[in-house]
Formats: sequence, C-alpha cells, structure tokens
Amino acid sequence: MSSNREIENANLQAKLKVVEALKAIDETVTDEVARAAMKEAIAQWNAIGHVPFREKDKLYKEYQKALDALHTRFNANRNRSRMDNFSNSLQQLAEGNTDRLYREREKLARSYEMKKNEIQTYENNKGFLSLSSSRAESLVQELDRKIKKLHEEMNLIVQKIEMIDAKLK
Repeated sequence: MSSNREIENANLQAKLKVVEALKAIDETVTDEVARAAMKEAIAQWNAIGHVPFREKDKLYKEYQKALDALHTRFNANRNRSRMDNFSNSLQQLAEGNTDRLYREREKLARSYEMKKNEIQTYENNKGFLSLSSSRAESLVQELDRKIKKLHEEMNLIVQKIEMIDAKLK
C-alpha cells in the first residue's frame, strides 16, 4: 500500500502535467479548440487529489497564471470581435443621420460613468475588509478581478466613443 506522501507526489506530477498542457495551448489553435483543451485541463486538475503542502501554493499560482494568460487571449479576441461588430453597426447608424450617432455616444458616456461609479464602490468596499482572514483575502481578490474587468469594459467604451467622434468630424 502506498503512503500518503507517495500519493501526494504522484498528484504533484499529474498537476504539473496539467499546467504544462495549459501552457502548451498557443496562438496556432483556434479559440474553440483552446477553450475545449482548457476545459479538459481544468477538469483534470480538479479530479487530481492533494499535493505536498509545501508545493501547494507555488503550484496553484503557476496554474492560475497559465489560466489567466488564456483568459487574456480570449478577452482580446472577443474585444476585437466586439469592436468590428460595433464598427459595422456604426456605419449603418452614420448612414441615417448624425442624431443617432449623438444618441449612441451619450448612451456610451452614461455607461462609462456607471462603470466608473461601480469601480468607486468596489474600491470603497475593499477598504472595509480586514486582510487578517483568508476569507477577506479571497473577497479582495474577487473585487480586484471585477475592477479589472470594469476597467477593460471602460477602455472598450472609450474606443467606441472615439470611433463615433471620428465619424462626427
């Protein structure tokens, strides 16, 4: 019968292979194939048991870093697609009249302000959390992720407003 240490070391090796598989997903594969491979790797990771305690945090950070890189790639592709779609719809709006462009610009400006206020609320809430507990730390990390996402959305809105401004000139 195997000892716990041997099992944990085998699990460590298995999880290292999952991390390497995630890192191996490069730009040459389509987003669909990459998402499927990522989903499979996540399922494998979750199915693998405990690893040696000393290696746990380092390994998890490496795993998260590989996942974050893939998520960044998917978001960049999605944002590019959104901007292309917006550009096409903007072309149709511009053909009608400039009033529609102004209304779209105002709608985007309001959306930008709402996201800005949401970020301020999250930043304020972070100040109330005590970092002494692990639960608070995970909440702060979640708020940081939401804030980052909102900043990305705001950048997209700014790009859209700039496209409208270019059409209005």
